[in-house]
Amino acid sequence: MFDKGLFTILIRALTFLADHHLIAEADTIKSLKQKLAIVNTVYSQEPRLKACNEIGLLIAFLHYAFKSGNDDLVLICAFKNWVLRNHIDEIKEVDAGSLIDVFNKVHGSQIKIFMAMPYYSDQEVNSYNKALGKAVETIKQANPRLNLIYHPIMRNHSPTHDMITDILNKIQTCDIFIADITDNNANVLYEYGYARGNIKPCILLRKKLAAGQQPVKSDYANDLRFEFEGDYELESHLKTEVESVLKHMNFEIQ
Repeated sequence: MFDKGLFTILIRALTFLADHHLIAEADTIKSLKQKLAIVNTVYSQEPRLKACNEIGLLIAFLHYAFKSGNDDLVLICAFKNWVLRNHIDEIKEVDAGSLIDVFNKVHGSQIKIFMAMPYYSDQEVNSYNKALGKAVETIKQANPRLNLIYHPIMRNHSPTHDMITDILNKIQTCDIFIADITDNNANVLYEYGYARGNIKPCILLRKKLAAGQQPVKSDYANDLRFEFEGDYELESHLKTEVESVLKHMNFEIQ
């Protein structure tokens, strides 16, 4: 027999899940036990969650256990990381419905990438756009819940005032900033400084130099993430570095 407190929690949790059409009368006891076991595992691995007695938070975890498959724990892990990162476990009298609404908006929002590069030629811009696009699509295919997008790289070598304003707006609203600093282009370095000033995660890259060739001196050389030669290396390194930044942002990446 359940004690009165545990019975009340269970009834509240099951009622919430039924109201959100995540369980039905046809659900078996075995299915319910599986989901409860998933949540129990998540709680047991995190000391802060083990110490948390908030029923609303527990119900929210059960919600995401039912939303996930038995072998697909990406969503519930993302929720756990978000809860811990934002100290949700310290909030008293958590409302499960409101918590789920907020997380769904955050988790479902777009992750925007902006890339700055010197204007070499239309062909070069096309190559960079293609490499970035392929890297993004590869990441999305492995992580279908990730709403990752990128702004196509601009191809004008003499930007107008309106274009500069548009670029700065895109940097302000992007989540990841990438820049090619091969030639220390003044516009690119300015945009990088602007991104840093707006506390954006940044990825700096440059082309590999020929043997014996000296790189252009740069104050930002120590911030360099990778060098590349050719489109394949560019795409491969972009994928790796974007994934690294996403993990640092606490996204679950496969």
